[in-house]
Amino acid sequence: MASDLDYAKMIEIPLNTCEYQTKKRKTLFKKKKFISLINKKLSLNKTKNLKEEEASNNLSQTATDNAQTNNQKENCSLTTSEDKKLATKKAPEQTPNLPAIYVSKKEKIKNAIISAQVIAVFALVSAIILTNVFWENSGMNTLFKSVFSSQKVISDNRAPTDFSLYLPVKSEGVTLNNGVIEIEGEYSLYPVCDGKVSKVQKETNGSYTVTISHSDNFFSVIEGVDLVYFSVGEEVSRNLPMGYANKSAKVYLYEQDKLLTDYATVENSIVFNK
Repeated sequence: MASDLDYAKMIEIPLNTCEYQTKKRKTLFKKKKFISLINKKLSLNKTKNLKEEEASNNLSQTATDNAQTNNQKENCSLTTSEDKKLATKKAPEQTPNLPAIYVSKKEKIKNAIISAQVIAVFALVSAIILTNVFWENSGMNTLFKSVFSSQKVISDNRAPTDFSLYLPVKSEGVTLNNGVIEIEGEYSLYPVCDGKVSKVQKETNGSYTVTISHSDNFFSVIEGVDLVYFSVGEEVSRNLPMGYANKSAKVYLYEQDKLLTDYATVENSIVFNK
């Protein structure tokens, strides 16, 4: 201000005409606030318009869908009614008179024979299955095993002369009478050679008769056995007793069904005559 007064005095201008007034600057705060309010209103209007458009679109879509379903129902009802009418009209035309099929007596008999054969085969197969399951040693089962078995049956055709034979007891209590080995006294009885027990028969006096197979052609029979140590099907050995006799026993040697008599006893051995 002092500089202004000095300058006024220099140019001789009255003081009242040189008053200096500063103008206040307008702030931009009001403008920014106003602009933000306008933007908010515009965004609200846009969202309202979008919601209204979506609602109107949904209403129009549901209306079109309902119209289409109604049209389809009407079309279906029309087509079904028309099809029924056409079917009733065309029914007598589409059913031709088919020729009758006659079967001769020979063909009937042939069909009956074939069906009977099928039933018989089914019954046979079922019987085989049941016997194999429940009855292992049946005749049918053994027959089929012998026919269809892959194992070869090995026959033993050894003759009595092919074995080394021994007396059932020591020679002191043994006598040989026309091919019969008689034993007197209480003894443990041994088989004449290795073999298998094929038969055990109980006699009326309470004793047992035991048959031992040594091959397919040769077997021995022991009578008067009071105690038998082996059962049918078991293997017996020359070195183990097969039974026990309290009083007496007899031993017979057979080749097939022939009683052997042409042999002698040498100490504890049985030797055939040449």
